[in-house]
Amino acid sequence: MPASRATVLRLVTRMPMPDTPAPIRVGIDDWAIRKGSRYGTIVVDLDRHRVVDLLPDRTAPTVAGWLERHSSVALVAWDRSTEYARGASLGAPQAQQVADRWRAT
Repeated sequence: MPASRATVLRLVTRMPMPDTPAPIRVGIDDWAIRKGSRYGTIVVDLDRHRVVDLLPDRTAPTVAGWLERHSSVALVAWDRSTEYARGASLGAPQAQQVADRWRAT
């Protein structure tokens, strides 16, 4: 059955997420919603190597809000973005922060 890209995305986003344990160690980085014009934040469970959430933007308040709702997070790895560092400090002050050493030059 042929289906458009929009139809497939709509169906996937309506699917219920499986129950998974609360993440303890997460990595946050940016991802292209529309390359060159619109970016969001991807949150990955570093223990299970699975995407936990996709956030709509790359701002500190958005990251902080997500981390506040997930108080189990004990470690946050981020890509040296000052926004992510500020978001991690505000949203999970109890968590250890690790800056990603891989950076494009």
